[in-house]
Amino acid sequence: NPGGGASHVVQHPFEIRGARSASAGRAPAEDGPDSQLRPSPDELLIWWNELPAGAQVTKTLGDSEVMAVMKCDVHPWMRAYAGVIRIQCDLPGQSTLGLFTSDRELAGNFNRVYAADTRLKLGTTWVVTGQIAQAETRLPPAAGDTLSLRGPQVWGNAGDYKIRRAGRHFDWSAEYQQFSPAFQAQLGFIKRVGIRQAGTSVDYTFRPRKSLVTAWGPKLSGQAIWGWDGQLQDASAEFSSIIELPADTQFEVGWEQSFELYKGVEYQPNKYHVLAESNWLPWLAFSIAHEGGTSVNHKPPKKTSPFLANAGETDVSVSLRPTSRIEFKESVTYGWLRRAGSDSTGPYDRPVYTNWILQSKLKYQVTRGLSIRAIANYEGLVPNPLLSGEKEARLMLPDVLVTFTVNPWTALHAGYTERFENVLLQSGVVVPEPRSTDAIRLPTTSVDRQYFIKLSYLLRM
Repeated sequence: NPGGGASHVVQHPFEIRGARSASAGRAPAEDGPDSQLRPSPDELLIWWNELPAGAQVTKTLGDSEVMAVMKCDVHPWMRAYAGVIRIQCDLPGQSTLGLFTSDRELAGNFNRVYAADTRLKLGTTWVVTGQIAQAETRLPPAAGDTLSLRGPQVWGNAGDYKIRRAGRHFDWSAEYQQFSPAFQAQLGFIKRVGIRQAGTSVDYTFRPRKSLVTAWGPKLSGQAIWGWDGQLQDASAEFSSIIELPADTQFEVGWEQSFELYKGVEYQPNKYHVLAESNWLPWLAFSIAHEGGTSVNHKPPKKTSPFLANAGETDVSVSLRPTSRIEFKESVTYGWLRRAGSDSTGPYDRPVYTNWILQSKLKYQVTRGLSIRAIANYEGLVPNPLLSGEKEARLMLPDVLVTFTVNPWTALHAGYTERFENVLLQSGVVVPEPRSTDAIRLPTTSVDRQYFIKLSYLLRM
């Protein structure tokens, strides 16, 4: 291969032709620039490692290893399988005991997770849950390592434990989680490893009789996250109070104080929030929420340190239902970050970014069986390049769905969706549009369009 990778033809038994240069180790161009060629089984890996630079070699190997039913279309000797098994035993009193294991194997590397979990209901108000897991992972050899047949094998552990009391007036919960740095669950999703996290929440609800107020009460919560070395990473404490009225009407106020360790620097952001929402009228529902305070700008311009800035966000949502067949909902979210200070010219208050999110949704029940749903989404992030490293991003997504329902088991769906972004196509190359400071500006370049028809029908045997 002139590009320095390997080209091959696979038959049965294996027959691989390859050429290796000083930059060997990369897969053919069709695999993408970042794909690593890690041969498997071992016989092929030995042959690949021993291939001298610049050599043209043809070698016939023995029969292939049988691993599973999945394999790579480009590298047929790259076989893999994935499996998940869970066993659960129901215990008296709505309690359970379970065992879980998953296995993902690819080209000689693997990730295996073993776990046990339980849920215990104690009386009518207390519930205890817990899960403990162990992960065994064989990693690929390091990039550029052509001597090692296998990568390192590591073990990691995880745990999740919760206790909760739920009553008519008093609620309390506590939780503890931990994920060791080497823990991996490749068939799942783990947001963050190498941490220990604890949190608790307590609230008390008063329920007056013969009063316009149906419920009210305070709530106190807090959590903390430590690194695996014991260093405090994040912490927060929040106090809030809520008042509930009939017709899904409620008012809430709260305050939160936080601690954040980011790139070795400690920050102490805080915020307040207020909320009002109601469905008092059968044809009108609304929700208004606002929060303000300070927040960390995690992505400043290059050669600029993160900084604490004033932040705010307002959400407004209105839902109208003039008839039983028509429903219209409009929601608007406006968020901003501003940096205040002073310099030789005096005090200043400069924008870091503004962020608009708009959504319009219409439902129309034309007949009993025919319905139309239309949604239009818009997002716009407008940064200040002097204070933010974010890129300007504007996105619009229209979506239309027409459904004809014959009965609960038979329906025909037809839909359309399209994606517009703030980019231009110049000589076959996608480039960003010229920067604009407009708060709302609809993008006009379509980057994706889809039409579909779907039929669902139930066959009774």
